[in-house]
Amino acid sequence: MSRDARRLVAFVAVAAAARATVTDEALANYTHRWRYAKSQHAKETRCPHHRRPFCKNSLAKVGSVDVACRVEVAATGFKGTLPRTLVVVEGTRQGWRTFRGVRDDPASLAMPSLCAYGVSGPPRQAGVVGLVAASSLDYLFREWAAFVNKVAYFSAARLDWSLWLGDLDDALATTVEAACARRPASLGTVRVKASDSLYVGDAARANSNHLVKVVAAYALLDRPGVTGVAYVDMDAMAPRPAIVAAARRAAPLAVFSPVAGGRRRLRWSDAAWAKWFDARKRGAPEPSFRQPRPAWWSRSAGGGFWQTKSMRFYVDAREELSFEILGRWLGNRCGFKDQLALWHALLQVAASRDCLRTPRDAAGAPTAKRPYEDEIFRLDYAAARGYPNRTAPALRPEEHEDPLLTTCAEVKRRCPALDVCDDGTADLLGDFGHRTVAGDRTRAFSLVDDFGRRWSFAVPDSERVEPPYARLGSNGDFVRYFGLDRVGVAD
Repeated sequence: MSRDARRLVAFVAVAAAARATVTDEALANYTHRWRYAKSQHAKETRCPHHRRPFCKNSLAKVGSVDVACRVEVAATGFKGTLPRTLVVVEGTRQGWRTFRGVRDDPASLAMPSLCAYGVSGPPRQAGVVGLVAASSLDYLFREWAAFVNKVAYFSAARLDWSLWLGDLDDALATTVEAACARRPASLGTVRVKASDSLYVGDAARANSNHLVKVVAAYALLDRPGVTGVAYVDMDAMAPRPAIVAAARRAAPLAVFSPVAGGRRRLRWSDAAWAKWFDARKRGAPEPSFRQPRPAWWSRSAGGGFWQTKSMRFYVDAREELSFEILGRWLGNRCGFKDQLALWHALLQVAASRDCLRTPRDAAGAPTAKRPYEDEIFRLDYAAARGYPNRTAPALRPEEHEDPLLTTCAEVKRRCPALDVCDDGTADLLGDFGHRTVAGDRTRAFSLVDDFGRRWSFAVPDSERVEPPYARLGSNGDFVRYFGLDRVGVAD
């Protein structure tokens, strides 16, 4: 057995012991209904009758998913001692699979998998958990630095989280919503240039694998004990000062310590890390955590209440509205960009509750039977994102009657119970900054292990830096700035 493999035995043994203690019937039922998608019982429990209008054309089509797996980074590859190593324990197996992102790695897991990171019992932080999604192991390893950055942040914040690994089911990737299919041919489908961002997948399919985030959120929201899910895109990153601040909020044992020589940096002292990990192992009391208020939150990106970004969002497991939005979002799938489907879903939710602007008579009664149908699909992505600035006035309704100009203030006034606006209360992962990185802008890392084998890999670079770092010149600066040196079981 190789040296690094021996170091993983402890992780696997603890993982097996943790699985042995899970006897809760609800958790077993949850695992079954996602693992065995073809059974009638699984279909009915995954998509119960009261949610069927919103999931029969979307989430009911999702195939088998392993929701009992575990995942952990055993070595990051950034420390110069061991190659990057991801360990996955699938389902109820006792053994593990090791991936290093090289050509001889297995292509994928047995099925799409929603894996809890590390080993933990019931969710901490009042049941709120984090979520990250990757459409494949290939994509995960290409975004390895961003992934390790999340391991550092979530560990510091003491936030339990899960990783989705798997592509979008063909039944969803190859079909679009009816209104999307009726879009004028001149609008075409929204595609992305290879030089603009990193995309790993079949770009020729009708819908991109960006939508796996919706499937993952629904599956995690369905997990017993989970009260809320906070999602962040894989390629978003948090700087080291944010990681330190998150740790201090969760367990105030971290301190600032200057580095001898050079410019001042924000770093954890070794003593602080030792105390924090020691306290965690002893089962120190969890910090108080205030449950976010809204059923749905996504970051505002425009004047309309629906003009939001999908790189971070929050959904409350205790609100049926959360499941409705996710079901509509996936059901509205329409092309490469997942935002069009999300915007359509939010507008549908508001329209069904009479919360949108619409022509009204002197008595205030609506004069239109349906104030909103599928107007968002009559615009291309750029026009929808920049609405109304990129749409000629002659092509828009009167301002006071335009449903797409409905503001958050109007939604709150007309529908106080519909809490879907961005007021910042649920921006749990606001420390993460999203960036689009060209595929050829990378940093290369290499090392030689104890057996003389050479390992090398590249990760997307980032220029998103804040004081006290003026720039990320060396690989060492990059590793320290994003906290990549604070992760790893074996190295």
